[in-house]
Order: sequence, then C-alpha cells, then structure tokens
Amino acid sequence: MRKLGVVLMLVMLVVGGLWAVKWVKFRLTHVISNAVFVESETFVKLGFKNVGGRVERTFKEEGQFVRKGELLAQLDKKDYLVKLKAVEHEMEALKRRLEALRLKKERLERETRLQ
Repeated sequence: MRKLGVVLMLVMLVVGGLWAVKWVKFRLTHVISNAVFVESETFVKLGFKNVGGRVERTFKEEGQFVRKGELLAQLDKKDYLVKLKAVEHEMEALKRRLEALRLKKERLERETRLQ
C-alpha cells in the first residue's frame, strides 16, 4: 500500500512538472491581452507609440502572417479626440494671450518713446 502511494506521488509530480513546463513555454511565446492570444517564436512588444487604450479593431486573424510595419490593431479614438479638442482650445487661448501681450508691449514701447 505504501508503494502505491509513492508511485502515485511520483506520477503526480511528473504530470505537474510537465504541466508547469508547458505553461512556462506558453507564457514565453504568447502575449495575452483582453483574451487575445498572439503566438510568436520570439517575444515582440506590440506598441502604440506611448499611448494606451482599448483595442477597437484588429486587422489580422489567428495564424495570418505579419510583415514588419503592418497595421495589426486600432485603438479607440474617443478619449484622444476629447483630449485633442481640449488642447486645441488651450492653444487658441494661448494665441489670444500672446497677441494681447504683443499689443501691450507695443503700447508700452510707444509710451516710453513719448516720455
């Protein structure tokens, strides 16, 4: 009975070890993002030029070949469009302030020459 327990324990260790090796190999060759799996022979970081966001659309299906520089996914633009509008409004306000300061400088230069 004791031999059976030892054999079962060894079988469980071997199965667990094989599962662990398979899991580690999977994690080294796959990227997991919102339940999307991408397999590669080498790990490649998928980047969006220092931005984050929700993936709105993907352009490749599982198993399709990908060439360097090819578009793989598109991020949702809504948040960025709101930020862009805010920055555009801020830029317009700064342009108006710059123009007001330029006019004030010209006025002060004229007044200084008169004195």
